[in-house]
Amino acid sequence: MSSSQQSSTAAASEDDLLSELEATLCTLASKVNSHLEDRHPELSTSQRGKIVAAELESAFSSVDSSTGDSQPSETK
Repeated sequence: MSSSQQSSTAAASEDDLLSELEATLCTLASKVNSHLEDRHPELSTSQRGKIVAAELESAFSSVDSSTGDSQPSETK
């Protein structure tokens, strides 16, 4: 396999992993949102969104520290 084929295959594999990760995150966010909606109906959509975002950020922080990844987290 040539190096261009290898890098193309690696990029495709990385794209597949990113797509899978995105789908998993969307599912997780949806489940957390549904849980909050059921347990705390007094929360607004905006409040639930902030909680979901904080939970996802917390999960990423845990992954970063456990893998030794020193990349700073993106913040908006």
